[in-house]
Amino acid sequence: MGLHKIFDALIDKRMELRASDSKARSGDFLDLLLDQCEENESYFTRQNIKPLILDLFIAGSDTSALTTEWAMAELLRKPQVLQKTKRELMEVIGSGRAVQESDINEFPYLEAVVKETMRLYPGAPLLLPYKAKKDVEICGYTIPKNAQVLVNAWAIGRDPTTVET
Repeated sequence: MGLHKIFDALIDKRMELRASDSKARSGDFLDLLLDQCEENESYFTRQNIKPLILDLFIAGSDTSALTTEWAMAELLRKPQVLQKTKRELMEVIGSGRAVQESDINEFPYLEAVVKETMRLYPGAPLLLPYKAKKDVEICGYTIPKNAQVLVNAWAIGRDPTTVET
């Protein structure tokens, strides 16, 4: 079964749920896209949301690979951090077995390395656009109703006023 058939089945199921209960909305990305399809002047259709879903599906694995590459690059640039991370892994699991999900809480230093990597190299530097539902003021700036806002996660992660040192 191809991905497009899987996506068709997911969309069909969601459309049936929405048709049977007008308040049935999970608030996830698919619901957001289907809401856009229902707007009169929207260019979204069922056929052009499938490639978006495919892109997100593929991006999920691509961003994980890129984050791993950035983590390794940073660890290679900082041998003392690499050694401390390796030491933590060896103390918890040794050399005889693989890391298991149940081990995750035993790696606070590795968790810090991953979080720091994600701060410096977010998988999606610009978060998904947000459309203001009403006029709102944020930090002295007025965002008018229907304005589309993009959040720059990359810049936030490097802003010294938002990052603890």
